[in-house]
Amino acid sequence: MTRETDRRRTDDWGTFEGLEEEFRNAVFWWLLVRGVLALVFGLVMVFMPGAAAAALSIVIGIWLVLDGVTGCAIAGRRKSTGRRWGMPLLGGVVAILAGLALVVFPYALAVVGGVAVLWILAIGLAVRGLLEITDRRSGRWGSFLGLINVVVAIVLAVVMFVNPLVALGALVLVVGIYGVVFGLTTIISAFRVRRA
Repeated sequence: MTRETDRRRTDDWGTFEGLEEEFRNAVFWWLLVRGVLALVFGLVMVFMPGAAAAALSIVIGIWLVLDGVTGCAIAGRRKSTGRRWGMPLLGGVVAILAGLALVVFPYALAVVGGVAVLWILAIGLAVRGLLEITDRRSGRWGSFLGLINVVVAIVLAVVMFVNPLVALGALVLVVGIYGVVFGLTTIISAFRVRRA
């Protein structure tokens, strides 16, 4: 009875070790692929920002076209069953037009979208900074951080007003550097998992 129990424990332990090894390998490959993709994305953003922005616009455009076609198909099915179909059709047509615009004019719309993101960022920083400055519970340090947020927002807004392409280029560079750093740290984490 004792030998049988020991044998079962040994078999269970062996199975557990096998599962643990499989899990470790799966995590390793997941982290490695994710890190390599982030690294490649970051390098492309740093060294070929225009091509990266255009490629991203085209991918989003294709996705919007496919989504719009799906919306139109749903509208057709709803019409055949007597349900409301106007809004799905309108949404599908708008998505198709937006997607085609992104595919045909990727550079122009990438610039417009990037500038819009920068304006949203500047407004968000300004609002957050003002809230921290006016919040009495935040103390001196919170007020100081709020002031920094407001100053950064003002500088960002001025740069965007004077030369939006410079601000957009800086944003692309920051995103690219973040992608490189994230990719490298993820690859290092993958090999640490494998050695563990």
